[in-house]
Amino acid sequence: MRDLEQKVNRIMNRRSFKQWLSLPCLWTVALLTVQAQPVELEYAPDDGAVFNVVETVTRVTSVTGADPAVDPVTDVRMRESVVTVAAAAVPDPDTVITTGGLTVDVVPDSTAFSNKVTIQAQSLTRNDNAVASPLHAAFSGLELTYHLDDQGKLLEIAGYEGVRAAMTAKLPDKLAATLLKLVNHETLRHQDRASYEEVHGPFTEGSVTPVVNEVSAASHALPSEGSVVLYSVSTIATVPDEDKIRLTRTFNSDAAALAMEFDGLEEATILEAQGMLASTLPDTYASATVSGSEEVLVQTGGALVESRTLMLVAEWTLQAPDGTTPEVHKVEETREFTATAVEVQADAATAAQP
Repeated sequence: MRDLEQKVNRIMNRRSFKQWLSLPCLWTVALLTVQAQPVELEYAPDDGAVFNVVETVTRVTSVTGADPAVDPVTDVRMRESVVTVAAAAVPDPDTVITTGGLTVDVVPDSTAFSNKVTIQAQSLTRNDNAVASPLHAAFSGLELTYHLDDQGKLLEIAGYEGVRAAMTAKLPDKLAATLLKLVNHETLRHQDRASYEEVHGPFTEGSVTPVVNEVSAASHALPSEGSVVLYSVSTIATVPDEDKIRLTRTFNSDAAALAMEFDGLEEATILEAQGMLASTLPDTYASATVSGSEEVLVQTGGALVESRTLMLVAEWTLQAPDGTTPEVHKVEETREFTATAVEVQADAATAAQP
């Protein structure tokens, strides 16, 4: 039973993994070109529109110089969902909905869309081998409701209490009882909110301004402990002949290395973004670096984020006595999000009308 608890905790509790993927821009400095006029963003998908959403997180962990040797580990987490857009009727303020007598969900009075999210499948593989998980089995077929305002900003997620009912229905009584002690649907809701806001949050403010080679910096947590100052260079541009914008971003904790990737960008310009930020490495670390990239394709209307790929590589070297080989730890993380519109077949009778 202890092995079961550890397995569930590994699946659910990816706190450090999520922390180091959080990339707020705390300082922004000189643009290399004049900013263009803002591009207006509108969350206005058609009522009844359907999207297939696939979210994949790949994490490769490796250690070199360890004694005994440690083989690399590749974890892949995937969730496939169908999202059905539902324009919400304006509810009374703080409309209360009870679900199975287990919890109370409050529909915010600023809700403009109550989109239904049906999880088709959720899986975890390790080194290409499927990891059996009762929790993932419970997610299959789970229906959630995402309450959004008119800009696509997430207000509330309803339906996670259904995980408990699914476990009770799908699993043996003893196993279900054990897992229910470990699973907190509020924690699951919080994790889901964080994932949604990471992808969609930057594009729910109504507009975005095209820029070229904008420099910023953030204090960035490492996967284990400590942090580094992570610099980024971002470009936001409209896509020719399409109502879309594309964001591209390059990250590096080494300002000199980052400057070498861009013509005309000086290391000194990048370092200006550091401000009061500082790396906080534990005494056991000799060094640590982070690098990576991000690309996001965003519709200016409709479903907003169409695709996003974020790649980050963190590497840290441990202190070692003279004459010995230091351990080098490396975590390579790739997060991919795609939303593909599904053509909804018209009703046959409607289609037959002249």
